[in-house]
Amino acid sequence: MTLNKTLSVRIATAAGLALGCAHATAQDSVANTPGLPGDAVSAYDTGAATTQRLRYVLDLAPLDTSWGGKLAIGPLAKSSAPAGTGVFGHLLGAQSASPVFAGGPLAAETYPLWNTQGQGINATANDAPADSVALGALIGQTLGAGFMEFGPGADGVFATGDDTNNIIALEASWIARRANRLYVTRTVGATNRSAATGGPVSSASFGLGAADAAGNVTFFADGYGMTSGLRIGNKRWYRVDAPTRNDSLVNQLANVSTGDAGATETLASTNISLLSPTSIPEDVNAVPLLIGTDFKSQLGAETIPGSAAFGTSHLSGGIDATRGPVSYSVDTFAPVSNGVSDAGIIGMLARQGGATRTRSILITGVDTDGAVDSSIDITLPDLAADMVDPTDGFRPADFGLDQAEHEFTNYGSQVSFRGGNGPVALGTLASGDLLVAAAATMGSIGPATPQGDDTYIAVAQLDTAGTLLGWTVAAHAPGSGGNGKAILGDFGVDGIPNTSDAGEGDGSIDATPVGRLAATSEVFGPGTTGPSMSSPAMDLNGNLYFTTTVGLNGPSGEELTTALVRANRDGAGAYTLELLMRVGDVIDGENSATSYRIDSLGLVDGDSIASNAVWSSSISRSAITWADPADHPLGALLVSARITYDTNADQSFDDPEQGAGTEPDESYNSLLVVMPRFPRGDVNRDQGFNDQDFFDFVNDFFGGGFDYNSDGNANDQDFFDFVNDFFNP
Repeated sequence: MTLNKTLSVRIATAAGLALGCAHATAQDSVANTPGLPGDAVSAYDTGAATTQRLRYVLDLAPLDTSWGGKLAIGPLAKSSAPAGTGVFGHLLGAQSASPVFAGGPLAAETYPLWNTQGQGINATANDAPADSVALGALIGQTLGAGFMEFGPGADGVFATGDDTNNIIALEASWIARRANRLYVTRTVGATNRSAATGGPVSSASFGLGAADAAGNVTFFADGYGMTSGLRIGNKRWYRVDAPTRNDSLVNQLANVSTGDAGATETLASTNISLLSPTSIPEDVNAVPLLIGTDFKSQLGAETIPGSAAFGTSHLSGGIDATRGPVSYSVDTFAPVSNGVSDAGIIGMLARQGGATRTRSILITGVDTDGAVDSSIDITLPDLAADMVDPTDGFRPADFGLDQAEHEFTNYGSQVSFRGGNGPVALGTLASGDLLVAAAATMGSIGPATPQGDDTYIAVAQLDTAGTLLGWTVAAHAPGSGGNGKAILGDFGVDGIPNTSDAGEGDGSIDATPVGRLAATSEVFGPGTTGPSMSSPAMDLNGNLYFTTTVGLNGPSGEELTTALVRANRDGAGAYTLELLMRVGDVIDGENSATSYRIDSLGLVDGDSIASNAVWSSSISRSAITWADPADHPLGALLVSARITYDTNADQSFDDPEQGAGTEPDESYNSLLVVMPRFPRGDVNRDQGFNDQDFFDFVNDFFGGGFDYNSDGNANDQDFFDFVNDFFNP
């Protein structure tokens, strides 16, 4: 391309005006005094130093996958500070991402920004941020998120009546020009007590629930384990509108009172046991609408705004019982959607009439008024030959019970009440076909072992007429050990990273696996119960994301640990595995100027799937602006993790909670966000910033205008801003 004289002058002028770029952080921060108690913020402070609503900037750090994929990662939020001493923060429960991103004008707020140790948003544990960013009137995208957190209360002992539970709401926005810089608002949605200390005054136990990009969080509450007179005496569904939260109030939810009634709606109150709900997001429907189920298999839907009505019209064919929380997808599917006011589809694990095993999935269309359309159901096959992994020939029935005795799992123990949502991943492909995926067991389930570790992910495909085209296995990890599916990568002929052997880093996936899926009992020891993989989350191309136990190749032999894995779907519907992140990975905090190590990932608790594992609601199925969904099908994925900061830079990540308490490092239970990595100015979304971006920008700029800076106008300022980025990457 030949640049004309006018363009050349503009380039020279903009280069002369170019400014250096600053770095920022989020709750990617450490205290100004290293070690305990750290800088997690209280969930109860109000007044001039309120922590009910906090804002900050987060720059995501690079994360490379075993296939050479380029992702970005960062701590979207830490859990809140505990009441007692000796720990850095509450434990994380279930998390949820908005099903889709919101798009449009961003809130014209100011976000603190810093790039050094010790600065942050905790007024008593951090130095004041050195800078800030005022968004102004910009156009961008927003991810909504929420999580439940819990702790033992002021006495430091669980189940004594003063346990703490909080619901935290998050909104994270960005502009296309800089898609990996997030402007985060953290709001305390609800608490079960009015202050961190005091006797057994806790009033509720919470279970998340759903979040949307408008800031709504929907959740379950009851009085389980509470002993005070404030104890909620029945089962309730709530919704909190985080942007309208009065940050001068603590929003304690109790039996007969609400701390912030103006931002809180009670959507159901009943003596029938309810499960954690989901919601049709406000971004889809103009107003959010709750959808959930109860222990009578009734579907509760907010057909009248502010109040859920219950019925069984969603049950189809021979289905007479559902199990576990409801899963939601914004996609529509013609066989269950009537084409009028469609708001998406929901999926539930289910049982056929009289069955004692959960072998079916119920799929139902829902409308923008909360009403249901039609339902269809699919059931695991009876024959071993009908459930096979086409990539390696694995048949689950060869390593456990007969195929007719397999069933879906990840709904037992605390999940129904505490979340997450939900066990079923579902979404439509470009062809209109529907994919449905869930974790199943090939082993026994009983009172002694509520959930075994013989786990596989089963995937069904239905055509546009609703006909089941067949089942396949996407991932498998039998508890007998050694037969877990291979994880592939670009680590060379030895399958070990960082050895610089032949083929490593050449851009081709090697025949030698980098590891395998392992059984939970292999990693955590014999007798461990709980699944070997979480429920799947599905992106726009039908790829599946899950946390799992793995055996990875290392210089000293196989390393058994926990990891985040993606099952990549090919055109024929077969899946190959890619390692995204593992326990032990070290991330360079972009803005805290401190490296942190991934020390644990949510997967199992004492006897079942953990509520803070990955679920179908952990993902936003939207594309980043300027990105082709076919090339970049991941929007954003939430992953619960414990991370330890190496605050003294001695290359040793020492968690004071696990030692004498005198180590200078800091550990936090954090909600990580994983997104595609796009450098600032990556106009063509090839995940690099180079001359081709320049030429592509020029083509767009002179081909009809290009609002590069997201201010809502295509003009010369877009040109100057691009060139500024080009010369100051």
